[in-house]
Amino acid sequence: MVAMAVLAICAVAVTQALLQINRQAAISRVTNAAKAEALSRIQQVSQCSYNPDAVPPVVPTLLTVGTTTQAVDLGSNLTGLGSVPGTATWTVASVAGILSVKCTIKYQYLNKNLSYELFTYKSPD
Repeated sequence: MVAMAVLAICAVAVTQALLQINRQAAISRVTNAAKAEALSRIQQVSQCSYNPDAVPPVVPTLLTVGTTTQAVDLGSNLTGLGSVPGTATWTVASVAGILSVKCTIKYQYLNKNLSYELFTYKSPD
């Protein structure tokens, strides 16, 4: 009888530990999806041409000064988490001809408000 009780307690403890590990893995997958989304958008900055002094000026819409917000879904078949809605905020500011670009991904997962942010600069080509 004592052995059965010890076995039951161990089974409950192991189950709780596995559930916690699974939850942490899911959080990591969503966080990595947010990082990948932000990094993809920031990499677009390094790949585009920018020369405001050219005739005509070369300023892609991606680098238009201001703030843009867009809905994103961080869930996919790759993460195996279903739909994880979020918002991507893209902010471009100009200081002496050099652009500062910030991409913020905000999302909610497991009733927690989370975000990931990347920042870069873009000088004229």
